[in-house]
Amino acid sequence: SPGGTPPPKPVKPSSGISEELLGGKGLAWIGGAAVLLGLVFFLALAIREGYISEGMRVLLAGAASAAFAFGGLWLHEKKGKTDAALVLTGVGIAGAFATLLTATQRYQLIGADLGLLLAGAVGVGATAVAIHLNAREIAGMGIIGALIAPALVGAETSGLALAYMVLALVAACVVTVSRDWPWVWALAFLVTVSQLAAWVDDRTS
Repeated sequence: SPGGTPPPKPVKPSSGISEELLGGKGLAWIGGAAVLLGLVFFLALAIREGYISEGMRVLLAGAASAAFAFGGLWLHEKKGKTDAALVLTGVGIAGAFATLLTATQRYQLIGADLGLLLAGAVGVGATAVAIHLNAREIAGMGIIGALIAPALVGAETSGLALAYMVLALVAACVVTVSRDWPWVWALAFLVTVSQLAAWVDDRTS
């Protein structure tokens, strides 16, 4: 109206997905992935040059993974649910699964059954952390990591591996339904079905 205040300009709606990918949260996860890759390349260089033994490599990788995970939890307790806290925790969880893969498949330092139990423990711990942080990204990493553990550690098609898969899937169902994380449950179901199909094919071939 004449002499009055001009009407506010309409705000163009933005895409939540674009903001999440290109905003601070997306950049934080990209930075976390870069840190994880840097750790992998450092260990690869040390391995190639023969600086450290196989057992020491695994211990260093496990210690670094634990440091990232606990660092993320500490940051969450101090600063709240920040992107940095989630990324540090996620890098630690991914590093723990990668460490078990290395210890079982590459160096055979531990057996597949022990590796399976340790991977389950990592998955349970990650899921508990995800519930505490109310972070579905962390839940996805922990649950899916635990479900692919039989393939991750080279466990054969056995009663132990099958029982592990059933328990892991039931636990995933309870957690994801109670927390309203349907996409995590859907992904967990697909991972489980694909592994069971591969096992059936291996049994019948």
